Amino acid sequence: MTTVVIVCPTARGGHIEHAADIAAVLERNSEARVVVLSRPGAADYLASLGRGDLIVDEILPDLSPIGGIRGKLRNALGLFVEAHRLRHAVRDLQPAVVVAEEPRYAFRGELGGSRRDVRLVTFVHNARPHAGDSEHVVRWAKSWLMRRTISMSDAIVVHGMRQAKIVAHEYDVEPIAVSLPNQSVADNPPPAPNPSLVAGREERDAFLCLGEIRTNKGIELAIRAARASELPLRIVGKAPERAYLDKLMELASGATHIEIIPNFLSPDDFQRELTGCRAVLLPYAQFDAHSGVLARAMAAGIAVLAADLPALVEQTGEYGRIAFFRAGDSQDLSRLMTDFLQPGTLSGESPRPGNPSPPAQPWEAIVGAILGN
Repeated sequence: MTTVVIVCPTARGGHIEHAADIAAVLERNSEARVVVLSRPGAADYLASLGRGDLIVDEILPDLSPIGGIRGKLRNALGLFVEAHRLRHAVRDLQPAVVVAEEPRYAFRGELGGSRRDVRLVTFVHNARPHAGDSEHVVRWAKSWLMRRTISMSDAIVVHGMRQAKIVAHEYDVEPIAVSLPNQSVADNPPPAPNPSLVAGREERDAFLCLGEIRTNKGIELAIRAARASELPLRIVGKAPERAYLDKLMELASGATHIEIIPNFLSPDDFQRELTGCRAVLLPYAQFDAHSGVLARAMAAGIAVLAADLPALVEQTGEYGRIAFFRAGDSQDLSRLMTDFLQPGTLSGESPRPGNPSPPAQPWEAIVGAILGN
């Protein structure tokens, strides 16, 4: 039996969910034995998704919650510990394939266990790392590690042709482009809108910005648009960039119809927010990847108002409940939000129903890229 190791240094959220889905399809379609190596908390998180049968070894050191120089030094030291543990774990498992969910490894020996016969596959979810403007050292380190990981990998997999072109140009490789699946393997059938109340709010009362609150997400545009249109806006997600969050809080100050909730969401809370909104807003200022939020919205048939960035347009395909505005133009977004409320548009009162995007076979394509088929 072929053994596949998936290295996922993020214990919660989209990356570990992506790893779990790959593992499920690998085990189902190729009868491979899959082991996920991650950080503390990954097993409990996956169990909450109903994926407690997946073999997860939490060998990677936990990240320091301490900020400033002390925290950065501690995490830098953690990289050496991580490399040492990975090398020994992979050597013991003797896999045929090792998959890196994130391009953050400097030496082949870390992922390959110092063995030359291992196929190394790296996922590049973001062709251009989006660290905060003030994190110059972090941005440089991420870019350097990405280049190192890409250079030593046997295959690079990206979501979408937009990212494939960027990676091919900037790293002189030929990546494999696959679509980002619109639903998890565990979502069968796709989740339907929840008719119950959401966090004490009437269903579908607010536009929603969902997911990590980062500078490239353009959330300030949504706030300006909500102020101009006087329509309710809810912003929910983890905020790793404190300076950006402070800026958004200031922009929303005094506007009682705008909520900012900078919390990490459990999978259930994420789906509850998604299916309880009026429409999802994707006001991204810079984004070359496929969006997990957009994928989940399409799977559930939720209306979406998005910036007309090439990667988002590409990902949308033939989805029928999306409208685009000029990227960076808050007035155009405000107009779109107002028009959305009119009969005959994408709104919930529209006579034209939403067409949830079918799951098709994107997971099989991803597994094929991993195995080299």
